[in-house]
Amino acid sequence: MKTILASLFVSILSLTAFASNEHHPHPLPPPQPQPAPIMLGIWHSDQPTFQNGIWIHSEFNFSEYQMTMHAICEFRNPTVHLTVGVASRAAYNQNLIYVYDNADATVNDGYRFCRATFAPSTWEFYFQSADMNHAVIFAPIPSQLRIPVTRIPNY
Repeated sequence: MKTILASLFVSILSLTAFASNEHHPHPLPPPQPQPAPIMLGIWHSDQPTFQNGIWIHSEFNFSEYQMTMHAICEFRNPTVHLTVGVASRAAYNQNLIYVYDNADATVNDGYRFCRATFAPSTWEFYFQSADMNHAVIFAPIPSQLRIPVTRIPNY
């Protein structure tokens, strides 16, 4: 009788362990970065950022595997505009933008210079309107920027 009870007890434990594995599957690996088609396209900053005495207007072009930024530096007295562009490989996962490359570009007119820089980092992108045409980009590099942007429709 003891043998039957012991074997019944072991069988119940085995079934319980088997059932618990079925009800609690192993977690799936995190998703690989995927293109974010709703975010892709050209976006302009709504207002310039002010850094080191220079007003900087930004334009971002998010394509499937690359991100390009143009910085338009506005100097005052006299008013001068210099434009520089920089690109990096990029990947997207929901609201995250993964910037992969160190990229740096500078233009100057002999007196002033305008510089744009990318460094490996993770940016965040949040839509701010129901029509998906206004968003905010949080760029940790170079200086924890919060950039409100508006989508430029395709022509």
